[in-house]
Amino acid sequence: MEVLKDSDVVLECEVLGTPPFEVFWVKDDKPLRSSKKHRISIEKSLISLHVFRFDASDVGEYQCRVTNDVGSCLCHSEVTLKEPPQFLKKIENISSLRGGTVVFQAAIKGSLPITVSWLKDNDEVIEDNNIKMTFVNNVATLMVRSIELKHDGKYFCQAKNEAGIQRCSALLTVKEPATIVDKAVSIDVTEGDPATLQCKFSGTKPITAKWFKDGKELTLGPKYKINVTDTVSVLKVLYADKKDSGEYIFEVQNDVGSSSCSASINVLGVYGLSLIITFRYQIFSPELTCHNHC
Repeated sequence: MEVLKDSDVVLECEVLGTPPFEVFWVKDDKPLRSSKKHRISIEKSLISLHVFRFDASDVGEYQCRVTNDVGSCLCHSEVTLKEPPQFLKKIENISSLRGGTVVFQAAIKGSLPITVSWLKDNDEVIEDNNIKMTFVNNVATLMVRSIELKHDGKYFCQAKNEAGIQRCSALLTVKEPATIVDKAVSIDVTEGDPATLQCKFSGTKPITAKWFKDGKELTLGPKYKINVTDTVSVLKVLYADKKDSGEYIFEVQNDVGSSSCSASINVLGVYGLSLIITFRYQIFSPELTCHNHC
């Protein structure tokens, strides 16, 4: 027999036979008498033991012995406290890529029946095509399939019975690999002018962003200015010269993936541009003089 803590418990026996009866109550082989804690009563054939505000010290085996002048009989009952739910194994933090499947599991003990519910950020989790919940053999399971960013958050497993309620919690972190969403565009610049390349990216932080040329990582200094925000990286060549012509590679990386793209900077010489202007003048100038002379 299981009872709630602090409840008043009544043990009853019905006796058949010829009165008068002599009644003895015993707990764990120790006799019980009427007191503030116990009350023994006899009403015709019904014999009762009242235990007030039942607690851990009252747990044990109770026996009732009834005798008359021609014989005796005995009955007994084991009385225990109802156990509130207790987690033998709590749910644990999980990380998953978008589109993946995660499973939270908790092992629970306690007096039955136990009701298990799940919450996310204090809102009740509702089953659908991608969310399934079970409680079998004292193991509570929450499975979430086709993970999306909306599933990211704090999850609670809540177990409840007549004796109490318990919760445990864990985080689900939905991760996205680092991905370039807007690639750098190749450009032409005049020697001595600045040259700028820009890339936009997304993904789960932290993300490492790097620029490379000829296999070497570019760093902030007198030659280059590099600005990086959560979603954009800008490389600026402060004063472009012929040596800065070539292919530049941008790379982003986090703990679940990486992405890269390339773009070229073509540096045009200023002297080559002046030569074109002079050459055109020399061709058309004689024609202009001849026309005036005629």
